[in-house]
Amino acid sequence: ALVGVSLVAALSVYLNWNIERVGKIPSVIPHPFFPTIKDEQWLELILQCIPLSLLGAVESLLSAQALDRMAPERKHHNSNLELFGQAIANIGSGIFGGMPVTGVVVRSSVNLQSGAKTRLASIVHAVVLLVSVLYLSDGLEQIPLAGLAGLLIVIGFRLIEVQEFLHLLKTSKINALVFAIALAGTISGHLVKGLALSILVHAVNV
Repeated sequence: ALVGVSLVAALSVYLNWNIERVGKIPSVIPHPFFPTIKDEQWLELILQCIPLSLLGAVESLLSAQALDRMAPERKHHNSNLELFGQAIANIGSGIFGGMPVTGVVVRSSVNLQSGAKTRLASIVHAVVLLVSVLYLSDGLEQIPLAGLAGLLIVIGFRLIEVQEFLHLLKTSKINALVFAIALAGTISGHLVKGLALSILVHAVNV
């Protein structure tokens, strides 16, 4: 994957293609700060954070379960530890003005498929990302978005579990419906609504 993206980026720069690229990447780490929030804004902030935190938690746990299925011979994840680590990561990201953090099946599956076996892989991953942002931002800015999209399509295709859906159709129609609703919400760009509706359908039929 790294070689493919690098070749596409180099070729597009050499041939001066007029295509969409990653764009400007800051090469410095923002200073940590604690935002000032007015008393009357706390309730509104909490109400906005609840669905975002639930979505992040669900995405992380689903990603962990997907990786468990990809490597059944290895020790499975600890859900409580996963969410605790995600909470710490989000606090740290927020202090530096970053975006919400979740476990993502695309990056994790690439890590696994590249031969990762221990937590050291995640640490190396984080260090490489930090070094890349600080010292390789000029090169990263030239990566074509279409090249990244192609990579994500390949990874996503590898993660499709058609056999699992067919198995659910034979053994549990309700779970198959839940599967289909979540899938439809994801590919249509309504991930939160799809997950909420699928959870509701499952809860009603339990």
